Amino acid sequence: MPGAGCSNFVQVGTTPDETPSYSDTVLLGSTSYTYRVRAGDGLNVGPYSSNASATTAAPVLTAPTNLTVTAASSTQLNLSWTASTETGGTISQYLVERCQSSGCSTFTQAGTSSTTTYNDSGLTASTSYSYRVRATDAASNMSAYSTTASATTPVTSPTAPGNLAAVASGPVQANLTWTASTEAGGTVSLYAVERCAGAGLQCLVQVATPTNHVVFRHGAHRFNKL
Repeated sequence: MPGAGCSNFVQVGTTPDETPSYSDTVLLGSTSYTYRVRAGDGLNVGPYSSNASATTAAPVLTAPTNLTVTAASSTQLNLSWTASTETGGTISQYLVERCQSSGCSTFTQAGTSSTTTYNDSGLTASTSYSYRVRATDAASNMSAYSTTASATTPVTSPTAPGNLAAVASGPVQANLTWTASTEAGGTVSLYAVERCAGAGLQCLVQVATPTNHVVFRHGAHRFNKL
């Protein structure tokens, strides 16, 4: 029965013949148990012994192993590891810690997981992150940390503009419109516009990138996109 001051006893086992010992093996870690014993002869039972108590040791949690980190996108890294084990308790979750750069040492908790995987999103593109994981149980016992694993988010790149349309406006002007590009983990800063004059002619090449427009040239002609 758990507790040094308990009074509601239940039978947990018997011993053969007159063997004066018993091993109670289905217990919880860090828990106090109280016992009493009495003898029987098949017809009658004797009085109880005095009570005796003992407290089990804290559960032993192994550290997670085989931690791996892989890039899922420019803003997300996915983690996986081999599960911890625990004698005398039940693992409830894993604590995932992160720091920025492969050689860093100041970790902060990034999240928790009840499984052996974790997806870390909202990161910065083209950046190295390091991770470590440890297990905890319902009684808040902690395992040692896993080894550290690192990965770098990929360089971000914009999607292609969509729905490009060109409409002539008089003899010397054409107006262009398109659907904006998007960029996960970055910001689109400009659009480079190119043109060809007529079928089969060589397209213009970009000759400058001012902050507010892009300039292209074909032969002796210049084209400014404001």
